[in-house]
Amino acid sequence: SATTCTSCPQPLLLLYTNCYDKCPTGFYPSPNTNICLMCEGLVTNCAECVSGGCLKCKDNFYLSKANNATSYSCVSSCPAGYYADTSNKICLKCTAANCLECTSPTQCTKCAATYYSFNGACLLSCPTGYAPVNTAGVLSCAPCKQGCK
Repeated sequence: SATTCTSCPQPLLLLYTNCYDKCPTGFYPSPNTNICLMCEGLVTNCAECVSGGCLKCKDNFYLSKANNATSYSCVSSCPAGYYADTSNKICLKCTAANCLECTSPTQCTKCAATYYSFNGACLLSCPTGYAPVNTAGVLSCAPCKQGCK
């Protein structure tokens, strides 16, 4: 009929029963046909995408390409070794040396085994004036009591 499309002439793209110049947000053009496909079908919780993958996740989700993944996924919390960049809605790798978990590139919250957590850094030993503390296998540095070096 005049108001319901089942196909569109090139270069227009079909979405449901309408033709568009470009796919609306939440959809991407199929690489083989001139139809718009849902981002959700490509990547769960994806809000904006291209045929190659997700560009932006839905609210409360972060783009993640962790652990040598070949494409982005959308996650509600970033995996170990990554932190949530809330302004860009993406998981970024912790860059502090010997850090397993962080809240920013250089603010470590969990260090690798045998490293002591101290002011967001991971150290092989505690600095002067601080004593090593082992709390259930988590190593940290605490201020010395009087008489301690």
